[in-house]
Amino acid sequence: MGFQIGDKQIKFEDYKSLYIYRSSYPVVVEVIDFLQFWYDEGQELIFTTSGSTGKAKEIVHSKMAMLKSADYSQSFFKYKSNDNSLLSLPLSYVSGKMMLIRAIRSQLNFIIQNISSNPLKNIDQNIDFLALTPMQFINAHSENSIQLQKVKTILLGGSAVDESLERMIKSWNNSIYVGFGMTETLTHVALRKLNGVDKTDYYSAISPEFCFRTNAENCLVINAPHLPEEVISNDIVELLNDQQFYWKGRKDNIVNSGGIKLNVESIENVLNLYLSENLMLFGEDHKVLGQSLSLCIEGLRSDALIAELRIVMTKLDKYERPKKVYFLDKFEYTGNEKLMREKTIDRIKLSKAIDLGIN
Repeated sequence: MGFQIGDKQIKFEDYKSLYIYRSSYPVVVEVIDFLQFWYDEGQELIFTTSGSTGKAKEIVHSKMAMLKSADYSQSFFKYKSNDNSLLSLPLSYVSGKMMLIRAIRSQLNFIIQNISSNPLKNIDQNIDFLALTPMQFINAHSENSIQLQKVKTILLGGSAVDESLERMIKSWNNSIYVGFGMTETLTHVALRKLNGVDKTDYYSAISPEFCFRTNAENCLVINAPHLPEEVISNDIVELLNDQQFYWKGRKDNIVNSGGIKLNVESIENVLNLYLSENLMLFGEDHKVLGQSLSLCIEGLRSDALIAELRIVMTKLDKYERPKKVYFLDKFEYTGNEKLMREKTIDRIKLSKAIDLGIN
């Protein structure tokens, strides 16, 4: 098929003609820049990681690996030539680049628009395959709920999906997945169905050709034919078999408090059941415990919220209860809306803590 921009259709190989639309659609400059690399004679492309868990780094992938990854996605999701898809994720990250490669590989009708917090805002067509961050999903649900529910297949990624979102969509008739992947794996290598009778609490490989195992630290190790070597992740998992796993959290998000290892993401999931505010747990140095657990909430402090926090803390095990709470006007995020924990923690350290007075 090709690009759709406004009411015009442009073949993928004629991508340079998109340039005339740059004043209305600045994103086309990024599309052209990327496709110039894609269509030249080089066989490899350089990707930059998001930097959400540390310093960003460069990863090299072959074009053949990217095409094979696109083929795995198409084989699983079953989208086909002329299906409608949408440029919804930044091309500065692997997720956006791979959506473009999937569109080219499968000859989708790929609608060009500027990246926004609600990609469906100015779209009047039904979409067959759409990739969104959870934040974009929430915004689209708020402003274009009926149209969002008409999207045939939605793939969420970039940040965690909380249980309140899952409860909201459980009876929707379309198919909604959350992906597990990273720059090193060319986006998703495993998926979890979030709604319908076949929803699961665990992730499954998108292809029977993939194989998972864990290392001595219980981190997921990924073997896939399109990757030149196995990828060792920082994600702690519980294997069901060599194709399925429960995701537990990040190795670098473990707080060791008095010898008790606390998985901050698991505890955050519990807090998210009771609190609507964005929040983050982290470890602080403690002269007795080594580390103590603290909580930061995005937004303004209020006496009512602090009172609510004291009640919510009773839902946690004694050792899981943060002793201090901070408030920060805005967390640090990547351009793909992924929480940058280390940079956020650096800002938290400049704030004043409130002792919740909880044992």
